[in-house]
Amino acid sequence: MKKLGKTTGFTLVECVIAVAVVSLCLVPMVGLLPVGLASAKTASTQTAAMHLATAIAADIRTASATNSHRFAIDLNSAVEQVFYFDESGTLLSASDGESRYKAQITIVSVSPTMSMGRIVVTWPPLAGGNNILGSVDAVVPVPKT
Repeated sequence: MKKLGKTTGFTLVECVIAVAVVSLCLVPMVGLLPVGLASAKTASTQTAAMHLATAIAADIRTASATNSHRFAIDLNSAVEQVFYFDESGTLLSASDGESRYKAQITIVSVSPTMSMGRIVVTWPPLAGGNNILGSVDAVVPVPKT
């Protein structure tokens, strides 16, 4: 009688077990996908708001005696000034459906030669109180001339 050579390979049971193990490992990873995407969106929004606050601070630092150049911020006003921006950081004339961020700038005198500018960027722009999703706060020195 002729002996058949030993065959190598995986049995059906081994294949089913391998697929089950891989499935058990992938299911939790797929469950984390929405959490990762939400975190990425939040980080992107916060980064854009920080860039906006930095641009406003730079505009205040390079301002003339009374007004900033880019955003026309009145550096002598003790009243809170509010500006609205779209998602690309472009200044809008008013809060409308296109606005994504609200920047509130307050100039406070701290000495005869120095003021401080407080910049608060919040989103969404029309939210208030507990409905604000996030905010960025910055303080910039404003020399008096």
